[in-house]
Amino acid sequence: FRNRDDAKAARLFDAALRLWREEGIAAPEEARADRARILSFRGFLYEVAGETERALSLFRESLRWDPKNEGLAERVAAMERGESFVERDRALWEHGWSWDEHDHDHERTDACMRGGLY
Repeated sequence: FRNRDDAKAARLFDAALRLWREEGIAAPEEARADRARILSFRGFLYEVAGETERALSLFRESLRWDPKNEGLAERVAAMERGESFVERDRALWEHGWSWDEHDHDHERTDACMRGGLY
């Protein structure tokens, strides 16, 4: 994300999803949140590429891994009504989100989300 290279980010998230294994993970709750984040980020990339149905599919799967993510649930509902976040999200993407500037923990997985994205 930092380099704003959609294609590279998509390849990395696709690889992470292919390699994902839940078995043997020491912290299953944290692992579930990680899986949900990967799905959300990959869905975001589909969304800004104009592939809304693929984005929705991944957002819905993310909600199965993290059903308490109210921001993402609201985003899915809005997208199902035909609302688009592409222009706003593209602007955020172009200006760069700061993923490292955190002064809080993530006890709630929706603690630092923009429209349901982590």
